Amino acid sequence: MLQLNDDFLIHIQNPYDVTITKAIKEILKTIDKNDKDVCLNILSYFVSPIIAQHRESENIKPINASKIVSIPLNANELKKKIGEINCKGYKYYIDLLKDIGIIEMTENYYAGVHSRRYKIKPELCDSKLIKMKIVSDKAKKIAEKNYRDLLSKALRNPVASKLISSYAHIELPSKETILTELDKFISKQYHYKKLKPYKDGKILYRVKKKNKAIKGSDIYDRTIKHNKQNPKNKYKLIDAKKHLNLYYNLVGRGVSPKAIIPLVSGDKAGGRIIDSFTLMPKWIRKLIKIDGEPIVELDYSALHPNLLPKIYDSKIDNPISHDDVLEYFQNKGMVVTRNKIKIEHLSFFNKRIQGMKKSVLWNYYQEQYPEMMDKVIADKENSEFGHKVTSRKLFKNEVQLMTLVIEKIKKLYDLPLIYCHDTLYIPESRANEVRQIMNKQAGLFGILAKVG
Repeated sequence: MLQLNDDFLIHIQNPYDVTITKAIKEILKTIDKNDKDVCLNILSYFVSPIIAQHRESENIKPINASKIVSIPLNANELKKKIGEINCKGYKYYIDLLKDIGIIEMTENYYAGVHSRRYKIKPELCDSKLIKMKIVSDKAKKIAEKNYRDLLSKALRNPVASKLISSYAHIELPSKETILTELDKFISKQYHYKKLKPYKDGKILYRVKKKNKAIKGSDIYDRTIKHNKQNPKNKYKLIDAKKHLNLYYNLVGRGVSPKAIIPLVSGDKAGGRIIDSFTLMPKWIRKLIKIDGEPIVELDYSALHPNLLPKIYDSKIDNPISHDDVLEYFQNKGMVVTRNKIKIEHLSFFNKRIQGMKKSVLWNYYQEQYPEMMDKVIADKENSEFGHKVTSRKLFKNEVQLMTLVIEKIKKLYDLPLIYCHDTLYIPESRANEVRQIMNKQAGLFGILAKVG
């Protein structure tokens, strides 16, 4: 069996524990125990989308099926890793997972282009996260091989390897600290009432947005009769237990983390790294300490808009900022909040062309950066990846920049850190040094973005 000799591996989760939901566990109970363990190995590929759904879904609400991410399952890879167990090949186990209603195929195999894609059935994703243990020796060997492959890939990646070496320096917050912060988090955004605990232990808040201009996708307490003619009655129910359940499945319950192996994403996500700390709720993440010191968040302001001139070879004289866009709207007598602009910037360039035209940002970019916008639109129209070509290029350049930053930090200070896409969390006493590195590397990378 696998020998965990390296010290850093004590901060990595056990390869024999697979995160699934309680609903999936109940279905797996109905099949042969040997088949169950091999199925768990296959389900380990789906851990990230299951967790991502829990991160998105803080409310008591039905699952949005369109948000469940599908995963490509490569036949050659599965054949190599699973082989035959009890005269059953990988196809048997894929078919079994389909037949018992856990996964469904979303896209068929296309020679030379992509593998078949599957996703967990939406109705199974929203129940409580749990860990299920692989127990049979044959299935454990499959898990060990997958573990070694993932770890090897992570250690070859400069960002992922830096994250693994940082885990030993991370101090996790206590449950009491998290619950205290939760009250602050809720009270900043909502008028709320903390409800009595339910029998199943839910920590529930009945909330209503303080800013009535923010409608969002409010979800209503099913026990409250909602009058559609009276929007002031809009409430939603937040279950903090969901956040805590997600958090504990990502890092364990100790002071030091037991994290998942950082996953290096594919070309679609530009090689972004996903680990326990990118997946956990942000309001909990900020409570973490590094070497006993509180952390500070450093991120580039409007990074993706400022990457576009580099990607599309368009000259700009000043960095694009949320404040400049806000001033543009104010000068035109339009009421658009800075927060709305910031949120819209997160998705504007990733949309289809028609979606971009409907955005509040469309006129700003058409007037201020017409040449760049012509190139963006032409790329979406002509690329084999369609409208998604922009996000692929943005993510790729973001990862390249953050890799340069992290390599420079490692070379100069070897400072432990937490990474979340275009954001770093570092000990607050080192904020000025790291901010200078991030700004300098952005300039060397050929963009005007600055750390706020």
